[in-house]
Amino acid sequence: FELDSLCVFIALGQQEATLTCSSAAADVYKRQTQSTGTPTLGKMEMSFFNVHDGLGEAFARSFRRGLLKAEDYQALANCENLEDLKTALTNTGASPFQGDDPRDFGYKEWLESWEPEALRESALSDLEERLNLGLCNHYEEFRTNAVGTQKLFLEFLTHEYRIHNIMLLMKAAVKKSQHETQHGDMSQDEKARLFKEVKRIGLYSQFSAEIPDNDGGLEVLLETLKMAGEDPNQMMAMMIEGCEPVGKYFIEGFGEDDCAIICSGDDLREKALDMIEGLVMRKYFQDFYNFCVSECGPTTAAVMRELLEFEADRRAIIRATNNCENPNAKLLEVDQLRLNPDFGGLNYCFGEGYKKIAGCQSTEEIHRWLQDNDHGFAKTYGACVDLLLKEGEEESGLEEVFIKYACRLYELAFDEQFHMGVFYAALKLKEQEIRNIVWIAEMIVQNTKQHIDKKVVHLFSERPEFL
Repeated sequence: FELDSLCVFIALGQQEATLTCSSAAADVYKRQTQSTGTPTLGKMEMSFFNVHDGLGEAFARSFRRGLLKAEDYQALANCENLEDLKTALTNTGASPFQGDDPRDFGYKEWLESWEPEALRESALSDLEERLNLGLCNHYEEFRTNAVGTQKLFLEFLTHEYRIHNIMLLMKAAVKKSQHETQHGDMSQDEKARLFKEVKRIGLYSQFSAEIPDNDGGLEVLLETLKMAGEDPNQMMAMMIEGCEPVGKYFIEGFGEDDCAIICSGDDLREKALDMIEGLVMRKYFQDFYNFCVSECGPTTAAVMRELLEFEADRRAIIRATNNCENPNAKLLEVDQLRLNPDFGGLNYCFGEGYKKIAGCQSTEEIHRWLQDNDHGFAKTYGACVDLLLKEGEEESGLEEVFIKYACRLYELAFDEQFHMGVFYAALKLKEQEIRNIVWIAEMIVQNTKQHIDKKVVHLFSERPEFL
């Protein structure tokens, strides 16, 4: 009867069958778990996934169709001014821009009221802000249709942006401007610059059902910032209380600082904020990695393990490279190692790869080590170095090449079925698309369209630079 119920669910897909199957499948899962002592989700993941998580994943996969293609970027590059760019991005009907494939790029609602000619100097920053509102709208669509573990997964995606916003406040609080010192408040230009760097997805509250309005979320940040000059302890308390669950990453110990609060009191002004940010991000990535591996099923674990391990390795390599290029801000090897999580491709043999990278004395030594076949990274990070040398280090840096490699990993995440990694990949790809559009807009304004291809990363290209 239980197997028949599963067959009915797969064949008909009707609501009544779904409820019957969900109950039957849950009973099977419960009895097998009790009898074996271990969950059987890995063996029957395809049977269970769509019961609760299929709708949200379908939204994420349909989202891929709205990404700009190579011909779309070519059409944007042919725009003569920002008004043409606006028309191209908001036209969802059959047009010469889209040919026989009319698609909604997700920007129409946010760009219809955008008047670039009237804004002039602030047109580009306003464009970027509006495009990011479209990204938030996509996230809200994902979150609205998510339940259970999938909703927790989506909350984890916002933590990175929340931490960015908190660190932005800390840096603004510690490095007070002359205007703020004299008048007790930031100037309007300083506020504008600060708000431009705020990640809007990081304004989401775990307990809020809707996106914060344009002023509400920013005003909360500003009020918190005002407390910094009077009492750093109170600022930290407000942040930790109002920004859970990321507050725990600022409290919990890191490595040798076991059970220590890494940010407190006047010490906040003395510690290197970049080091604090690295320690907090280390804890976040470790927490996110453990959640994906233990709570989200084997397919999600496999996909996210690869994506998060690359992110950990990328940060370690870029940190080591910057360390070699900036002797005045050089980190000790032990400090570099403290910023690495307990996973990653470079974490093999109890972190031997991390140690080798941190111990390199020049960028050339790092490049040679990554290209060496004996270390196992020649076809991945070594290929990134090869592309860097091919394009020329003057044209692009290793970090920009890593962005191209990361986008390829995000694209490949869509090849797997029945997993939550598509949400992570979709948001990261959309962020890259926004960077592409803003770059094209800058080149149009500066009348240097010949440089457009230098920084545009084509997504789902027919001939990808990395296989």
